[in-house]
Amino acid sequence: MRRAPFPYNITLGTDISNARRILNWSNPARFEHNAHGLSLLKRVLHKHDFVQLQRRFPWWQRPSAQPEANVRRLSFFLAGRWAAKEAAKKAWRADLLGWRDLAVAGPPEIVCRVEDAPWDFDADELVDLASEEDANVMVEQETDMAAAAAVDEQVARLSISHDGEYAVATVLATPLHADILAALEQRQAKVDLRMQRTRPVQERANVKAG
Repeated sequence: MRRAPFPYNITLGTDISNARRILNWSNPARFEHNAHGLSLLKRVLHKHDFVQLQRRFPWWQRPSAQPEANVRRLSFFLAGRWAAKEAAKKAWRADLLGWRDLAVAGPPEIVCRVEDAPWDFDADELVDLASEEDANVMVEQETDMAAAAAVDEQVARLSISHDGEYAVATVLATPLHADILAALEQRQAKVDLRMQRTRPVQERANVKAG
């Protein structure tokens, strides 16, 4: 028996997220006062995601004051972003990719951009960015490819669907570019080096404490 291989070098990733687990529209106050709220989003959302969040749901930090229907829409927005990022990590098969390396953009796409220092959340700056009608917080690619030192962004196709209490995302991608893989490895090497430098200090502290 002879089997023909799949002819295209593309990969597929999918993920499902329970919207109520991220933001329970029956108890939105919980989102405001613990790790399920801002502290969670700061670990997960890209700057571009935050801008879209602020534009669509300017009240997102205080959902308990909103009708349940509004909170439900916010919940599915967040669940869709979570599922999209998890699906992208699966499609690109890159364990070193972080949530904040990925941003949902339109048309339905997800963009990968590796940065050593992701945007630090600033509420005032976010309001300013969201108020700029034509603001584009995603770094645009160079039009002159010869002038670009390296590829630093890559795009994949994205589909997000909702049903019941769940958001499902599917990402269709090509393998990560070598420049992006190299950036991921360099970033991980820096993390490993910092850990090696702090380990002896921690060991000495443990000895003294013992």
